[in-house]
Amino acid sequence: MVRQGRLWMCIAAAILFCGEVTIHAKPLIKSGDRIVFLGGTFIERMQIYGHVEAEISSRVSGVTFRNLGWSGDNVWAVCLLNR
Repeated sequence: MVRQGRLWMCIAAAILFCGEVTIHAKPLIKSGDRIVFLGGTFIERMQIYGHVEAEISSRVSGVTFRNLGWSGDNVWAVCLLNR
């Protein structure tokens, strides 16, 4: 029973301590940046459904996008061609 009480005290202390921590980081995407999507079929389908672009554009204005997705593309394409 003592261990369980200590556990709850540690959890409560961690919540109280970590509740005051704030992070002030610079945004990764700024106005005027160009975002390039690279990848396979999932990235290529982002051309049809623009949910990611809409979400980013709603938060940062002046961002342009390039989608270089290619169906069937994978990270081993170069290795397979060299064999």
